[in-house]
Amino acid sequence: MVNNSLPAPEQDSSKTEDSARDCCTNCDKCSTCAMQLNVPAFMRFYVQWQKADAQLQAKLKEAYAALGQKASRCRSCGSCERACPHQVPVVARMQELYWRFEM
Repeated sequence: MVNNSLPAPEQDSSKTEDSARDCCTNCDKCSTCAMQLNVPAFMRFYVQWQKADAQLQAKLKEAYAALGQKASRCRSCGSCERACPHQVPVVARMQELYWRFEM
């Protein structure tokens, strides 16, 4: 489960979505989620949120609500991260999605 007692994540300006490491390429190898979460869809939300202006962020919040799944269901087991060939920090991004879309 995503630890709801953690503080909101801070933006790390040293990392960019375009860096060779931790760049999601939508390969779907993270679909190994034991909770049957659509991890690739969550990662697409994360990437879109990072690039969105305020108007698009409002639309993304509506789309997230319609997704039918919540990042807060993540149990932080790390199976998605182990499957990722690009070392994307999926668990941390799920935590951030929780804060951005569910709080």
